[in-house]
Amino acid sequence: MNLGAIQQRALTFWRSGKKKIKPYNGPMKHVILRGANGRSCPICATEMVHYSKIMIDHTMPEAATIEHILPRALGGKNEEKNLTTICNGCNRARGLVFSDQINSVNSAGIRRYVGWLFLHIEDPIESQFEFPAEHRRFSNHWRFHYHRNYVAPKPEGVSTPTKRRRAVNMSASARRQRPTGGV
Repeated sequence: MNLGAIQQRALTFWRSGKKKIKPYNGPMKHVILRGANGRSCPICATEMVHYSKIMIDHTMPEAATIEHILPRALGGKNEEKNLTTICNGCNRARGLVFSDQINSVNSAGIRRYVGWLFLHIEDPIESQFEFPAEHRRFSNHWRFHYHRNYVAPKPEGVSTPTKRRRAVNMSASARRQRPTGGV
């Protein structure tokens, strides 16, 4: 399915007033979450932890959770192509972005929100620029709940340039007279 079809599905579901499906449960849930243990969250790069047989709450931002890419509240189903794993902190903050807008949302808002959700999973850095309002809400929720700033992870294979010290040509006598502590 393409993004346009997903956005239309969400819009149709939202207008219909149907109830969302039940949460994803069953034996496959634990297999998926165990597979996420030790992996990095695609949104914040936090190393996820699978807590077996423990109820996850808001105080455990590193806990691995199953995320519906198209939320259940907008018609998302428990299908493999609609599920991914992200950390609990990102899952909660993403959900709160929609909760902020639920009373004032319209058709364009639903399309925009779903577009942000998809891009946020695929490329969190790009989503900051494409959807600045949603990113700001997400970052604010992240900061409020976890008392730290959200920083999008660097894409793999991209290194940050290191500052090089400028070379200084000095004679031996000038080097001896130089104060200690570097350039």
